[in-house]
Amino acid sequence: MENFSSSIAQGVHALAQPLTVMRMALLSCKDREMTETDSRTYVSLATDQLERVCSIGGYLQQFVAAEQNAV
Repeated sequence: MENFSSSIAQGVHALAQPLTVMRMALLSCKDREMTETDSRTYVSLATDQLERVCSIGGYLQQFVAAEQNAV
């Protein structure tokens, strides 16, 4: 169980970076002086990070399912 908890903790920690990047990118888009091109760049960055979050979440789901089937 300790290994399982450690693995889940690592997965949750892996979510922190893309979520932080996504938050900062979207907050930057609120800058009224930002050009449309820059705004699109930040939105693109945020969507890339969202894909990372979804992938990590999917891996965590698979890991939990595999652990439950192993018990």
